[in-house]
Amino acid sequence: MQNSITDLPVRVCPACQGIWFREATLNAFGRGPYGAAPEPVSRMPMTVLICLCGTPFRPPIGGLRGGRTPNLELSQFLQNLNRAEGYQKSCHDLSRHAQQAAQHFATREGLQQVWIRAADVEQQIGRVLASRGARSRHGRHWRMPKRQACTKSKGRDWLAVAVQKCGLTFDEARAVVGALFDAVTQRLQAGESVATPLGEFFVEPRGEPYFRIRWGKLQKMNRKAKRVVFHPARS
Repeated sequence: MQNSITDLPVRVCPACQGIWFREATLNAFGRGPYGAAPEPVSRMPMTVLICLCGTPFRPPIGGLRGGRTPNLELSQFLQNLNRAEGYQKSCHDLSRHAQQAAQHFATREGLQQVWIRAADVEQQIGRVLASRGARSRHGRHWRMPKRQACTKSKGRDWLAVAVQKCGLTFDEARAVVGALFDAVTQRLQAGESVATPLGEFFVEPRGEPYFRIRWGKLQKMNRKAKRVVFHPARS
């Protein structure tokens, strides 16, 4: 009966406990002349097993008396192998990564303290912005709005949320935005242009009315004599 691979005495990787390796022949290479390919300078190439995770398997070396050159190359090889094992250990050491994360990332307690401090600052800002006798019916001070605009477009509701962040209540912010749009509409109806930080609104005449057929229906274009045009400001 043939034994399976798990029944045989196989080598096990000390890092990931894997049993699959590849053989790699290692040499010491010289720099060589400029532009030339490096050439091996070691006289004793070493065959090392390397795991799938990249960890080299330490070969059983010992009991060899080969003279000064072999012993020197063996000692250099073992020194490099020790450095490679130390680097692999540092890569797999979770405690070191945890210490680095603790140094660079905020802790839960620190975030909680920041949240408490931010709430105090928000309350102080609300007390400064809120005038006397302007509290809500529930006796609360102004706070940053938590709601989002009802649409993704930057329309009236988006402007109301932005104005509300400046210290106004929801009703006051809606009233300010409504008054702004009413003022722009009145000036455009009077034939004047309106300049804003984002650009300029102005009225221009349309072309002559004409008819076209669209989706099997007759449409009249340029029904109104004028139209509102917006030119964005140059950044």
